[in-house]
Amino acid sequence: MKRRSISWSIALKFSVFLAVFVLLLSLSLIFIVTKQVRNREERILSNSISTLKNMIENGRQEDLLKNEITKIPYFISWTIAEYDTLEIIYSNDPFIPVMDDTGGKAVHYTQKDYYTDGDLNIMYVSSVSSDQKYLFQASMNMDQDSIEKFLSYLPVSLLIIFLPLLILSFFAAYLISKNTMKPISKITSAARGISSSNLESSLPVTKKDNELNLLAKTFNDLFDRLKADFEKERAFTSNVSHELKTPVAVIQGHANLLQRWGKDDPSQLEKSLAAISKETKTMSSIITNLLQLTHLENKDVKLSPSSFTISSLITRITEDVASYSPATTIITDLTSKNDITITTDLELLHQVCTVITQNSVKFCTEHPCTIKIHVESNSQNATITFTDNGPGITPQVLPHIFHRFYRGDESHNRKAGGSGLGLSIAKEIMNVLGGSISAKSTDDGQTGAIFSLSIPVNHDIINL
Repeated sequence: MKRRSISWSIALKFSVFLAVFVLLLSLSLIFIVTKQVRNREERILSNSISTLKNMIENGRQEDLLKNEITKIPYFISWTIAEYDTLEIIYSNDPFIPVMDDTGGKAVHYTQKDYYTDGDLNIMYVSSVSSDQKYLFQASMNMDQDSIEKFLSYLPVSLLIIFLPLLILSFFAAYLISKNTMKPISKITSAARGISSSNLESSLPVTKKDNELNLLAKTFNDLFDRLKADFEKERAFTSNVSHELKTPVAVIQGHANLLQRWGKDDPSQLEKSLAAISKETKTMSSIITNLLQLTHLENKDVKLSPSSFTISSLITRITEDVASYSPATTIITDLTSKNDITITTDLELLHQVCTVITQNSVKFCTEHPCTIKIHVESNSQNATITFTDNGPGITPQVLPHIFHRFYRGDESHNRKAGGSGLGLSIAKEIMNVLGGSISAKSTDDGQTGAIFSLSIPVNHDIINL
């Protein structure tokens, strides 16, 4: 089935709408004009009746054929008859029959074959004198009324021009809509050539400030974001392969060694099993971190909010650091005056703090590590800042510090330990908690890294 052009559809709808609108407008005008004409005719007939009544009731019958009668328009047929017998007393058209009393209201009356050469078609007004002796009647011939004829022909004329109007408006609307839809056709053609492997292409953008241009810019922005996401996913896949390749190679190497001869050597057997166990834990840690990162990014996390003080969190962090790095010193300026209570998921916030402190301890290799913890707060947010005395973060590394699998060492190897997912997880946790995390080097730009956590004091946590 051939696809119908949207220009054709728009043109058809517009032409039908325009034709119907013109038709309804014309009918409305006809109704208004007809109403005005009818009112005018009724006024003329009523005024003629009043003139006749004044002459008769004031005893001036002799003036009927003289001066007073000239006040009645020439095209008005008038009659004065006896009310009881309906016998005509005066009339300027004796062929017009005497009608019943209408109470001063205009009535349309027709009678087929009344005349030898046609029908009777009049509008008349009749009224009885106050003494009920006379019946006054005034009428006009509707067949000789030019305005009436015009109004009777007008609906037919409108119907005759309705079809040409429909056709002309259709072609006009089609040409206009087709010209208007050209940019959409160009956008469609360009979009067909864009795929996941060809996101460098973009939709055509003009200098016109209209909705179609805005649509093209919006799609181009979307393609740019998709391109960045695809590149991120490709890098992620490559990094996962790289991270898992090393432990798999180690495990496979020791397994082959044991199969050949190592199982018969107790010392080699113990050494190989220890290496296999270590690399297995590394792989398990990577997989666990990846699963957690996926849940965090998909907001598939069930939070457990609770209220606790900042001091209790820092105390727990200090005890944790002392357990795996007794030489590390924790310095805090927290006192009872600036200690506050916050409501959030304690375990997730503790995990973020642990990632930061473990990184500080890990990279402070030349001297004992010192970590300073500073707390600030207001009615809405609490800020916890960690400052260490390590090597700091270089300007080249800083933009990528929260990327998955990214490590700051030049060789991008695993000698520093970890999988490069800790800070990525920390960032996603802070997003879930409604807060944020940022990193920078100390003011001297040479030593020390600064990580700041901003968390709502009373965040409205929803179990996602």
